[in-house]
Amino acid sequence: SAVGSDPTATISYRLNVSANSGTIQIVNVATSAVVRTITLAAADLTDGPHTVVWDGTTDSGASAPTGTYKARITVNKNAVEFPGVARRIRDHSTQAPTSHRYLGIDADNNPANNNQTNPALSSFGNVYVANTVSKYIEVWTPGNADGADYAQCVFGDPDILPGWTSGLEGISSPWGLAVSWSGRPVTSDRSKSRLSNYAWDGSDAKISGYQGSANSRDVDVLGVDANDASGMYHAAISSAAKAGAIRLESNYAYPYGSQNYITLVDGAWPGDTNAYAQGIGLENKASYPWNAKWYFAVGAANKVFRYQGAGTNWETTSIGLDATFNGSGSLDITNPSDVSVNPKDPNIIAISKSVTPNIEVWNIGATPATKITDIAIGSAGASHVAFDAWGNLLVTAGNYLQGAWAYMYEIGDSGSTDTRETDVATFVHTYGNNLPVVESVVVSAPGDSASSRLPVDDATTTTITVVVRDSDGTGNLTGATIDLTPFGYGSAVTPTSSSVIDATHMQYVFSGIKAKPSTRAGAVTLIVTATDHGGSATGNATVYTSGGTITGIIKHKTGNFPIKGATVTLTDTVSGNVYTVTTSSVEGAEGTYTAMVNPGTFIVTASRVYYGAGTASGNTAVALNATATPSPDATLGSINIAQVKAAPTGSTVCVEAVVAGAGYTPVLGSANGNLPKFYLRDSSGNNNGLVTPTSNLGLRVYREGATPVEGDRVVVEGTTVMGPFQEFRLDPASAYFRVAQGQEYPQPDV
Repeated sequence: SAVGSDPTATISYRLNVSANSGTIQIVNVATSAVVRTITLAAADLTDGPHTVVWDGTTDSGASAPTGTYKARITVNKNAVEFPGVARRIRDHSTQAPTSHRYLGIDADNNPANNNQTNPALSSFGNVYVANTVSKYIEVWTPGNADGADYAQCVFGDPDILPGWTSGLEGISSPWGLAVSWSGRPVTSDRSKSRLSNYAWDGSDAKISGYQGSANSRDVDVLGVDANDASGMYHAAISSAAKAGAIRLESNYAYPYGSQNYITLVDGAWPGDTNAYAQGIGLENKASYPWNAKWYFAVGAANKVFRYQGAGTNWETTSIGLDATFNGSGSLDITNPSDVSVNPKDPNIIAISKSVTPNIEVWNIGATPATKITDIAIGSAGASHVAFDAWGNLLVTAGNYLQGAWAYMYEIGDSGSTDTRETDVATFVHTYGNNLPVVESVVVSAPGDSASSRLPVDDATTTTITVVVRDSDGTGNLTGATIDLTPFGYGSAVTPTSSSVIDATHMQYVFSGIKAKPSTRAGAVTLIVTATDHGGSATGNATVYTSGGTITGIIKHKTGNFPIKGATVTLTDTVSGNVYTVTTSSVEGAEGTYTAMVNPGTFIVTASRVYYGAGTASGNTAVALNATATPSPDATLGSINIAQVKAAPTGSTVCVEAVVAGAGYTPVLGSANGNLPKFYLRDSSGNNNGLVTPTSNLGLRVYREGATPVEGDRVVVEGTTVMGPFQEFRLDPASAYFRVAQGQEYPQPDV
């Protein structure tokens, strides 16, 4: 499909299998001229849905003439090695629900059923499967870029109840299945000889009354639409060696009573008086009973027969054995269970076999017919077979009557090409409505890189050069501007000069660009806007600016040790510019930071998760190209034991507390590499008393070289772990600092 939003168009398509190359041609409907050829990228050739945007231009880059256009997509597929490649649709022997079973299968092969206004409503290419256990009709859309299976389930949950209900109940189940040229799936009822048909999404269900005395085995359908003069016909075969059809009413309903069902074969097949057909296939679903070729797979006779329709209308319809088929009217096949005709080439038929697990593909265009390939399909007999629009096989198998799985088979070939078009008059393009495109923005030195920065001194200047393309021609352009608000100026500026590069490209030069001291230091983005008579488009100019430098070190406010990985925030007290950096974790430079800022006066603060609040720096003034260090610098503090225990295991924390007494003198912990251990307590209510050695401890700390004594106030950095008996630990601590002696229960920094 293609949806136009003048002057562009979005073209949507779906690939049932991956292609190796392809193009989209934009065709002028009035002249048939191809104005643009878009080569599809690899990402546009995978199976599944895709969209490609046409920007309204020709191959030369100019705007296409005003007119109505359509899209023509062509894709090419690599050769498939014989006999073919199997692609799973659904396999209930391994996939849920494992109790479900299949019989009839078919596809919507009419490209006209591709809804180009709303692709979500398209039924072309959909695969329909009769689920004899759930009594549902499953619907699968070819092309599944997100999974291993060939198709995606359209309705329901594929693992619970895929598809929509057939409306059959009790001992009735959908058995045979076919899809009409108008896109309506039709089914037969195994147990009550009833027929039914539906809209593609399961709505508008039409279920017949009793249509005969035998079980319906398989179905097919003829005619384009029930509402046209020639009508639409539901054909069926039954276990009483019968074949016939019924004409649907204009609303697709079935006329009441079995007398409306015309029997075309009754009681016998040539050479076999009692055998019944198991499968039916028709050469052209857009044809009618009186001019169609009818194929019947008769298992007990070990033959596939072809009958030719005769007559001029429904009332005069009859069918008779076609002796031109293979010179005898039949083809010898062991235990055939179904037959289907390739819509791309009616000389190719496929035959499933109910006993041996294989599908035979035959060329019947010559006499005698010749077998093209024999495809093994597993370990059990095949139920039904059908062709899709691309000549691939759709098979249900795993058991003759109720197959466990449905597969698509790509028949071996030397490669193939498929071409489809959007509807005529799909979208309109108007010359002059193309928006400009900012193709390039070049910043000259200084300001073009981190090594050549523009000083924020409101004096030094740089130049920015912009190239704009307008496919409607440079005469359609009305100008370009650059917004200098980030540089401290309140309005956009116009170029100092402009020149025509070619018929569709214009160059604009902006000289004398400078930045005020309040401009942020670093990479600054300026917005470039180009306009024409149809609208505007934007681009970005990145200018690197320089200012001053603030450098310092973040330490703990009581432990006075440097803190790695802290976030440092520098705020300009005048302009409000905010900069953030992270303190160094490099050995020998722990806790240090360096930030490039605009000239101004800054306050520095620091933070780190699971560390307590600290203090802010004093006002720190820095000039252009100068370096300043806050004095005093910002600090961080600690959290308490309760907060440590609330932190996720494995967190780095900083806790300040008192070394526990009452028998908890630091000792070597042999269970932890002989690292000294001690215990912490505070007033946060999580030290559990620490009264006796048998009490659950507040926080155990392992720290190499630690020699605190009872009553010491300490600051510890470490990683939280959960030890034996659900005991919290810092194991091992990365830093330990004695703050004071004899001070119990410090107030936490929160």
